[in-house]
This record gives sequence, structure tokens and C-alpha cells, in this order.
Amino acid sequence: MAVKTNTYGSEAGVELLIGDLVDGRNFTANTVPTIVQVESMLDQVAGFINNALAMSGYTVPVAIADEAARDLLTMANNSGAAAFLMSAFFPQVSFNADGQPVDRMSYYRRVYTDALDMIKSRNLSAAVLSIERIFAGSQEDADGNKKLPLFTRAKFDYPG
Repeated sequence: MAVKTNTYGSEAGVELLIGDLVDGRNFTANTVPTIVQVESMLDQVAGFINNALAMSGYTVPVAIADEAARDLLTMANNSGAAAFLMSAFFPQVSFNADGQPVDRMSYYRRVYTDALDMIKSRNLSAAVLSIERIFAGSQEDADGNKKLPLFTRAKFDYPG
């Protein structure tokens, strides 16, 4: 199995983040998690990302030409998969002196959720669907307010 075409992350990207949890830093069919589980988690996290992109009006998948956005989505995809895999297979957490959780899983989850928040607030430098707000005759101003017509007449006021 390999990751789907709409997935931004990679098995190598997840290995970079949490590969130290398995022998040789490589996910295989014999490791926990397995390579199939890692690729499946990457696809599932990409599904969340692509749904957020589509609901926010972005073109899905984000084009490779949108390099900055693509890099952010790659990191979000790898971090999200790493966080979900760690929570499923390695759920231990430590706490700092203030009682706040301090662990890699929380960090990766925060990277992932911060990226989703950027998408939802439309702060991603990716192509936006061009079919958003097409109005003939400029019925709305730049702020989305309805423009009133310059000339009006009643339905039956036409002479003749």
C-alpha cells in the first residue's frame, strides 16, 4: 500500500518525527505501528486537511506550485499522523512543574491543529476556487454588501 495522491505527508516524514520509536527508524510490516498503519493514518489525516481546505474555498489538492502552502500542509499531515499514531500506540504523557502536559504527541497535535486553524481562517497562500462570488453586473461591492441599482422603474411605468 502507498499513500493516496491527495495526501501531502509521507512515511519518511513520519519516520523523521517518530521513527525513534521503532528499530532502525524505519516502519515495516513487522514494526508497531506497521508501514500500512502509518500510510493509512497519513491518508486519514489528509482527508481532514482536504475537507477543511474544500470547506474554506481552496482548490483540493493544493498544487505543487503553491510551494509555501504545500510545505505547511506536508508538515501538518506528517505531524497529525505522528500525533494520532503516538496516541494509539504510545499513550504515555509527562507533565512539567506547572502540571501542563509536555510530550511530543501534544506538540505534533498542536502543529496539525494550528494548520487546520490557518486553513479555516483563510490564511493559507494557496489557490482559492475561482467560482466564489460571481455576480453579473457587479451586484455586490468589495465588502460583499448588496449594491442598489442606479436606475429603477416600476414594473408598469413603461410608456406605450
